[in-house]
Amino acid sequence: MLELLGLSAEAEAVYRVLLAHPYWDGNQITAHLKLSRQQLKAAQQQLAELALVTERESRWVPVSPAVGLSALLASAEAEVVARRQQIEATRAAVMAMTAHGGLAAVEPARRLDGLDAIDARMAELGLLARREILHMTPHRGHDVEVPEGVVVRHLVQASIRYDGDLLARARHLVAAGHEVRTVPAAPMPMAVFDRATALLPVDPGAAEVGMLEVTNSGVVAVACALFDELWFDSVPLDHPIGGTKDDLDPVQRQMLRMLAEGHTDGLVARRLGVSLSTVRRRVALLMDRLDARSRFQAGIRTVERGWLGAPQPGQESVPLG
Repeated sequence: MLELLGLSAEAEAVYRVLLAHPYWDGNQITAHLKLSRQQLKAAQQQLAELALVTERESRWVPVSPAVGLSALLASAEAEVVARRQQIEATRAAVMAMTAHGGLAAVEPARRLDGLDAIDARMAELGLLARREILHMTPHRGHDVEVPEGVVVRHLVQASIRYDGDLLARARHLVAAGHEVRTVPAAPMPMAVFDRATALLPVDPGAAEVGMLEVTNSGVVAVACALFDELWFDSVPLDHPIGGTKDDLDPVQRQMLRMLAEGHTDGLVARRLGVSLSTVRRRVALLMDRLDARSRFQAGIRTVERGWLGAPQPGQESVPLG
């Protein structure tokens, strides 16, 4: 129930027991909850990190829910608002840079007028790509020929799932080896080649008017940041919305591995360069994909699915933090 605030099921259970029986010792708690000493220690550490318990005279004392949980909830809500504002600010920055040809003031940009010119330049840049192509569009992925080994990622609006022709086009891209994911709304059409050259719309609301080819590193970095944020929270095309899928991207895999090694959410956030709320939200999403009610159960199912490789001898489960 409190997992979105960063509590595992075990930590929540321990917290509830401490509130009901503040003078129970570790033996009584583990016996009552049927936990191992290691699980109890991990739960106590998590509760301490979240300021829900304090240690007093070798005894864990619970902080009142009215204080501790209210503070966590307020913090989580503030982080969600801040994250939304960050995404909106990034989107606004990209749109502001592209509005009325404003990119020309940053660095000379090549203007491509009309869909034919855009498609022709997309094809040229696709053949020149060496590592990856990022493509975002409301309705259709772009089928470009690329050299072997180049990763092509497409972000399209989820509404294509309900359009037979658009869905067939997207599935054709997947069959060709491209990665296609959907988001509730693709804010603007754009393409980025090797994170060095970007095609951004002159008018974000009307891509057919034309696009600007930009190589300014700051502008390209902003476009990539917007794409990366949306990509992480997107849904693979062959994965039903609200269902599960057994693949992980590198960031998800690294996060799971660090949690399985016993690192705290805070340390994972620092090493990945993201906020604590982002780590907790991503763990919650992964638990939902695993249909797990606790991190311990999620660890078991992570190993069962082989997300972190085969379990080592004697290691049948890997708790997630």
